[in-house]
Amino acid sequence: MYFLLDFPCLQLLEISAVDLISKGNSYISSCQHAASNLLKLNKVFKVRLGRGFYGECLGVRADGNSNLTDEIGKQLSQKSAAAGLR
Repeated sequence: MYFLLDFPCLQLLEISAVDLISKGNSYISSCQHAASNLLKLNKVFKVRLGRGFYGECLGVRADGNSNLTDEIGKQLSQKSAAAGLR
């Protein structure tokens, strides 16, 4: 409160927890949907790890989609595990 007394031009805004959670869920859902579409449109391929000595995993070219790398990685790891890969 002391900080506000020094700067009376500042205004505190009320943030609704329900709205914040709703927007977060909407953002996560849109990222999941976009990553899922990218994996469907682009061909997923197998990557040999250590010339095959360490197994294989799935990969995809996702140039220009750096905002989706986390979600793409999660979905690829799930597909890899389902296919018995690393």
